[in-house]
Amino acid sequence: MHISAIAGSRGGKPLSGRAGNLRLFGLAEFRDEPSANHLPPFPQSEVSVSTTAPAQTSAAEQVKLSYGRCCMRPTFFDDFYNDFTSTSAAVRAKFTKTDFAKQKALLRQGIAYLIMFNSGSPSASSAIRKLGETHCKSRLNIEPAMYELWLGALLRTVRKHDPQFTPELGADWRSVLNKGIAAMKSVYNQ
Repeated sequence: MHISAIAGSRGGKPLSGRAGNLRLFGLAEFRDEPSANHLPPFPQSEVSVSTTAPAQTSAAEQVKLSYGRCCMRPTFFDDFYNDFTSTSAAVRAKFTKTDFAKQKALLRQGIAYLIMFNSGSPSASSAIRKLGETHCKSRLNIEPAMYELWLGALLRTVRKHDPQFTPELGADWRSVLNKGIAAMKSVYNQ
């Protein structure tokens, strides 16, 4: 038996397209601006069990499905922050006064935007640009080198929480997210 998260369902039929993507990522009430105040919880009731092997899917689709599996794990975001903040004193210092409940909601949404950015979503492109501006030198000052630490911690956490993780899937994660990360890094000096 093959278990996979799908984008959601309506009347027993899977949702597809934008609505399905938004439900998978917990963004049913999608806003153009990332905001933890409008982030609904992950709809765990919209996970289906399939007994058939999935058809060939793109790297972005594989990452989206993997992320859905990770979001179903209750300690995924806590484990990510435990790993990430242990990577360096500089990273730890960025989170000394952080409300982690809000931060985890923002992370959940930010990863979803990074995945959707890879597919050319205009809304995700806008969100990633705004995230880059928030993280730039004059605001949060998230130095470009910290993104590699962030991505490394994320991939280690995905490997721990996604029972279907493979080295190939890890490479897909890196490839898909690096496009949005590059866009964020490009506005660092603004």
